[in-house]
Amino acid sequence: VVVVQKHNPGYGSLYVIRNNKMEWIYNLREDDTQESILLQPGTYKIVFREKYEYQTVRTIIRTFIIRSDANTNVDLKN
Repeated sequence: VVVVQKHNPGYGSLYVIRNNKMEWIYNLREDDTQESILLQPGTYKIVFREKYEYQTVRTIIRTFIIRSDANTNVDLKN
């Protein structure tokens, strides 16, 4: 399980990293500030931007690893 903490609503996507390539798997809910997602073990990446940020420099990217029988927290604060 990954618990994604967003400090403000915004737009984001979740990707799995396979063979050094990003493969889209899920869009985050834009109005929720916390979201729990069940994932298989592996390496993942979240790309996120707050709702009223218009500059790409404000994009937040987090890479994390999911392990069996463990919870992972991802904080999307810039």
